[in-house]
Amino acid sequence: MSILRVGTVVASMILLSNHALAEINRVNVAFQNDVQNEEYPEDRIFICIIGQDSSTGKKPYCYGYVTKDGKMVDITTASDPDDWSFSLADLKQQNYTVSVPQMNGGRINVSYGSKLKLRANADPGQPCGVGIVQPSESDANDPSYFIIYDKIEFTLNGQYSDPTSTAIFVNTTQVDFFGIPMQIQLDGARGKQLSGKLNVDRAGVFQAFAASTTPAAFQKLIVVNPQTKDNVRITAPNKFPTVFTPQSPGTPFPADYFDPHIVAFWKTYLASNQPLKKLTIALSEGGGITSAVGTATGTAPDFKDGQLNFVDNLGNKYVVRRPTSMNVFGCDGAFDLDMSLPTAQKNADGAIKRQIAAAMNRSVESYDPTLWCSNQTPAVFYAKPITNHFSHIFHTLADTSDGGEGGIYGFAYDDVCNKSSTLVDTKPTTLTVHLLKFD
Repeated sequence: MSILRVGTVVASMILLSNHALAEINRVNVAFQNDVQNEEYPEDRIFICIIGQDSSTGKKPYCYGYVTKDGKMVDITTASDPDDWSFSLADLKQQNYTVSVPQMNGGRINVSYGSKLKLRANADPGQPCGVGIVQPSESDANDPSYFIIYDKIEFTLNGQYSDPTSTAIFVNTTQVDFFGIPMQIQLDGARGKQLSGKLNVDRAGVFQAFAASTTPAAFQKLIVVNPQTKDNVRITAPNKFPTVFTPQSPGTPFPADYFDPHIVAFWKTYLASNQPLKKLTIALSEGGGITSAVGTATGTAPDFKDGQLNFVDNLGNKYVVRRPTSMNVFGCDGAFDLDMSLPTAQKNADGAIKRQIAAAMNRSVESYDPTLWCSNQTPAVFYAKPITNHFSHIFHTLADTSDGGEGGIYGFAYDDVCNKSSTLVDTKPTTLTVHLLKFD
């Protein structure tokens, strides 16, 4: 026991070495293989776990990869990316489990057939001067473009005031694309938690997107390997490539898809309207801010120069620029957080933008905002012809028969109204990744 004196304050601390902290703040990640496809046996299923190493508590948190033995290795520009992955077969002798240390911005990448083709670049703007070039579903010339893969996002973040405490936030996601059906199970202080899963195998997902009832623009989000004719992934509209080659064919997604809804929304709340209709959004982010009321400005007919001007109950002001259709799908651009605001106002700004973006993706923005979350039924969400059919299809295929919460991440702000797949635990023990049936 060591005594630390700060002025007249005496505090006792248990001093643990960085090594000890790294050993405490770990979680076992287990893989359950239900792929059932002879083309992808265990030695052709690859795992790549990367993130920012926060296990020592020392900043900056450098990027690193986890070996099959659970060691976190710093990534440098001299690192061989082939070493960043291991096969499922490599884990057979350890019960298909790897011990993962604490990290921020972690990804568990799972690929079928070959390892992902990643690389490290010197980048002064990144932690430790090294950045990772991730696979790009938006670039048809990316070396990993035709590799079947998917990802799980997580942060395993120990609390250094209590070194025995570890918090995990983890989710599957279709925000950028769908490649592999997976479900995660988290065991810890909260008991057993399950993410949502799909009620069809991988082939069934592609069939749902290819169905005649699916709008043509969304059918074309399916990426097919022109050589093997295999279905590779289904890409979110805002991530779909805009430039193609004969070797990587495709058709760009309509960039103005949501424009009719955006224009109608702007017209509804124009400050020049008589009688004036105001947009009132309830807030619960703290700081005494409970609501914000807004009106729209802009030049007809498309309001490309438009903005929503909000004033909260304390008199603070917020601005939401007129989004593009791709801003809606991506929940970015016009919906980016205003980092110049004080904390309480920044939280309110984010909440306003999240609610509007989620309502537009679900095509409920024409309803009173009090109904944007309260009527959470298929008859309300995604019911209009112009909607985020990419997200809708995945929510339609969600399966809760095993007790899972049914959460599916179909777009970035799908956590509004608690519709996402994020699982949280303050003392996790095991994260199980279920690789579900291929076809």
